Amino acid sequence: MRGLLQQQEKWPRPRDLYDLWFMLCLRDEKYPGDLLRSVFSRKCRSKDITDDPAALISDKLKEWNRNAWENQLGPMMRSVPDYAQVWSDWTRECRRIFRGALRN
Repeated sequence: MRGLLQQQEKWPRPRDLYDLWFMLCLRDEKYPGDLLRSVFSRKCRSKDITDDPAALISDKLKEWNRNAWENQLGPMMRSVPDYAQVWSDWTRECRRIFRGALRN
């Protein structure tokens, strides 16, 4: 998750979003929200990045990754998942993880 925030300073890396979506949404792996929030906060502090959960589902991040989705993931996989569905799933899961810290 920290990688999603950090990419906004350099270049889009849709693979970070894909990996999170694959683990947390597609595979439906459930990690305790308090553990994920704690690790996210700690990783952000280690890189001097503000641990803002709202930035994980911001319009800026959405567009930043949408523009690179097909170009960067296409060469790595046979079928690139639909970006709109991935983003929808990701934002729903992010709200679960950071419940109370994000607006609905």
